Amino acid sequence: SFKYQKKKKKLRFNGKDFFRVSVRNALHHYEWLKDDLLPPEELEEKDRSSGHLLNFQPKLTNIFKVARLVFVGPNRTILKKGHQPQNMYFVIGGMAVSRRDEKSEQIHQEEIENTVYIIPGCKFADINLFFGEPINYSVWTGDQSVYLLCLNSKFFEYLWAPNGYDQQWAAVKKTMFLFKNYFNDFPKEGIIDMFLKATVENTPAKSCVKKCTQGKPLVMFIIDGIVQVIERLLVYERPLKHQHDKQIYQLYHFQETLQTLPPNVKPVFMNTVTLTSGACVGFGEELFKHIMYAVTDIKTLRVPVSVLQQHSFSYKWKQNVLTLNQVCPNRRQLFEAFVDGRKWGQYKKKIMPSTNKSNVFQTSIHDVPILMRAEHLRLKPALMEAIDRDPDFQMYKEVCFGQGSNSVSEEYLH
Repeated sequence: SFKYQKKKKKLRFNGKDFFRVSVRNALHHYEWLKDDLLPPEELEEKDRSSGHLLNFQPKLTNIFKVARLVFVGPNRTILKKGHQPQNMYFVIGGMAVSRRDEKSEQIHQEEIENTVYIIPGCKFADINLFFGEPINYSVWTGDQSVYLLCLNSKFFEYLWAPNGYDQQWAAVKKTMFLFKNYFNDFPKEGIIDMFLKATVENTPAKSCVKKCTQGKPLVMFIIDGIVQVIERLLVYERPLKHQHDKQIYQLYHFQETLQTLPPNVKPVFMNTVTLTSGACVGFGEELFKHIMYAVTDIKTLRVPVSVLQQHSFSYKWKQNVLTLNQVCPNRRQLFEAFVDGRKWGQYKKKIMPSTNKSNVFQTSIHDVPILMRAEHLRLKPALMEAIDRDPDFQMYKEVCFGQGSNSVSEEYLH
């Protein structure tokens, strides 16, 4: 008896698998993927305890050369309220305690005490050092000792401020200049508060603009660029009973729904308002609820609504809301514009066949002469020579311009 042995079949790559393996091999051995050739990444602050230390290694190499390390024992005061700070402080070890008086966001004109624990990786007294203002809170060590890294004011101006604070301050100043009517009575405390809590964001062209971060209501001031506001409409479409080539359009009664739509309901996106440099939205306008599309690269300053309401009069912002709501068309007007556009599209489909079948040799009063069309083209000199050689035009030229004219008159051409 013979025993049959099963032979293992050789594995063969399909075209898709072979392509994936070759791409991975090429990427693995590609030269520009080396660590020394990688472009510098834009690192964001992910953890408060390591945001200002671990993510700024090139800056820290210069800071450690001129900074000094200070050890402060427990139950010791580091800074007193009302004093002018001379250093910027980083907490490296331990935990410091700060107590400051802040205005309540719910009840205006009421101050509450807020205790803040400064953990390793955080900094303080930097904003007061940048503006040259006395500190408005006290800092002490509490029950444990603290290791501090102190940066003098002279080195602060050369190392720390030019990298981030100058750009932030330039954006805040430009915003206040573009919106003079809103910030002419803004106090200095409000300017510093807006500098602390505002963020500058750059949005590339052809992308949607983020309108809020972490659920906080923000006011968006457009510094540079163009933004297009797009509203979504849900339109119910059905044909007529006796004329199937015609459609009837109606607004769907659930416009804010996010569920699966019926087959006859289609979303329609309509352009409503174009916002340019100097516009501000986010106070509660209807257009801020819609899609905001960046036509060009835009630069915006995001400020919390509570900061503006605490330091400025609310009637100015309400007036801005009323103005934008009047400029922006409502949902009914957009639907009527959509229906008019569909009617115009159907009308074009009807007249195009009749226009294409018209006799091209039949002229009318609406036709543009070829001389006027070729006046600014390279075809004009050759066209003039061909017209001069035409015998029929020679006879017309003798009758209109006289026997001695050998070329077409400029008055005839123009």
